[in-house]
Amino acid sequence: METPNQPKRVLRGIIIPLLLSTLFGGLIYYGGDAYQAIGLAGIGTARMVLGYLLGIGTFLTLAVLLQRLVQYVFLDWIIASAIGSQPPRLLSQLSAFFVYLLAFTAIVGVVFKQDLTVVLAASGAMGIVVGLALQSLILDIFAGLALNLDRIIKLGDNVQLHKIGDQTIEGKVVEISWRTMQIVDVYQNTVVIPNRSVSSATITNFSSPKPLLGTIIPVILDSKVPVDRAMRILKAATIEALAIISPLSEVLEPTILVSEILHTPRAVKYGIYIFVPFEKRARSRNLIQQQVLKHLSFAGIRAAQQELPNTEHLVTLIALTDLFSGMDEISVHWMAKHAHLKKVDANKSITQRGEIAEVIFLVIEGLLTAENRHRIGAKPSSPTILGPGSLIGGTAMLMNDVYEATVLSKTACLLFEIDFHLLESVLMQYPKVVDIIVHNISQLIMAKDAMSNQQWQMQEEDMIAEVLRNLKRRFGHIKSI
Repeated sequence: METPNQPKRVLRGIIIPLLLSTLFGGLIYYGGDAYQAIGLAGIGTARMVLGYLLGIGTFLTLAVLLQRLVQYVFLDWIIASAIGSQPPRLLSQLSAFFVYLLAFTAIVGVVFKQDLTVVLAASGAMGIVVGLALQSLILDIFAGLALNLDRIIKLGDNVQLHKIGDQTIEGKVVEISWRTMQIVDVYQNTVVIPNRSVSSATITNFSSPKPLLGTIIPVILDSKVPVDRAMRILKAATIEALAIISPLSEVLEPTILVSEILHTPRAVKYGIYIFVPFEKRARSRNLIQQQVLKHLSFAGIRAAQQELPNTEHLVTLIALTDLFSGMDEISVHWMAKHAHLKKVDANKSITQRGEIAEVIFLVIEGLLTAENRHRIGAKPSSPTILGPGSLIGGTAMLMNDVYEATVLSKTACLLFEIDFHLLESVLMQYPKVVDIIVHNISQLIMAKDAMSNQQWQMQEEDMIAEVLRNLKRRFGHIKSI
């Protein structure tokens, strides 16, 4: 911001030298031959100095123009289009160095009219001395130039550098300068490596030819577990874990293979083959192993010696659901004993949105997706993942309603079916179950209304009465106690 006295200072700074220049010029012109000779010599020297300044300025201006043309046209346009990314900073630095070196040579030869042979000879002798002193630096420069010309590593690549006797370095390349390469490792530390060390190391580029890293997760199961069942469970667990990291549409299908048959103990070693981005490798392995443990535990692999889960295990699974929580063991055991286990292949329809709910499904093994309803004009939401323990159509069937979502099997699945006749038999043989189910349904509906932020919500007593009326319409023979 200008101060009130600033214009006066500027005017004073211009007027005083202007008056002095006019005074001295007048004395030189009107003061006689002596003064005129001094003036002419001064003018000649000033013209010579001005000529030097103009020559130097001209070559430096041309050097700046040439360097910017090389940067913007050749590097940022032609080279970047050819390689599909921004060129490394090393090329910009080297191009600027050679352009300004050429300008310096032109200034010495043209402006100052010096013999370039002498200059080059002197610079050559000095270059030998400087080269011996900066040998490591020069090696870094040429190693960096070779790395950029060979295109072994590009900015943004995930790499591993390994050299016998040195520490292995893994991370993402963020900079390749004229002397060093900078890598952000898996611990988010910036590692600065001399280019000569990079050129002498064994390089693994995880980003080429595809930006995905393949990895194997071993899982050992008892040999008594059927292979098809084990592979079904492992695949479902893997897909569910990968869906947490990335959308299902962006994840490559995992592969489950039998890696080895072990004789001591008698077991089968399976291999889960996945392809994930380098930076998500550790998290993927962790989540996959967590989901494998979850799916195996829910499937009762340790207790299962046969092809399908036993009745005791099904009793545990049913009792864990929100709908049947609180039922006595006898009624749950009867339901588990008479229910139907259904195997479903991958990519099969389980329920259709809008159909009358006639069956309740409990997911025992596998993975499904549910496409929920959405309002007209609203953006469709991503499908909901349904894993082991998910209950499909429970409230809808008991309330004589329709399925709210279209459910498809993502992998081969094992489902526990509870149809109308089975549930009616349970309610007739064990009347005490009615109040438990009525209470559970009321809690589920009220929780759903609360999550959807509905303005009007029924009191718990009114909700229980409404649920009981619907159950009586659905099952005409039941009685509440």
